[in-house]
Amino acid sequence: MSGKVIVSGVSIILVVGVAIGVVCVVNKTGNDPALAAHQKNVQSICSATEDQKLCQDTLGAAKPTNSSDPTAYLAAAVEASAK
Repeated sequence: MSGKVIVSGVSIILVVGVAIGVVCVVNKTGNDPALAAHQKNVQSICSATEDQKLCQDTLGAAKPTNSSDPTAYLAAAVEASAK
């Protein structure tokens, strides 16, 4: 009987530990505002294209130094189409 209680206690501690770890990892990955702005810009630009996945893959790989400058994305698109 006491063995079942010990196993249950250890299991609960492990589940709580895993839950805390998941919350920490999820919160840690969303802290880069430059990356978030880059992703929003790429989604906004690619929303009007026929092949959105190709557009997002192409522009998503380009990392302009100034993500608020739309000409940087245009230059990345022209460069990708020239390849």
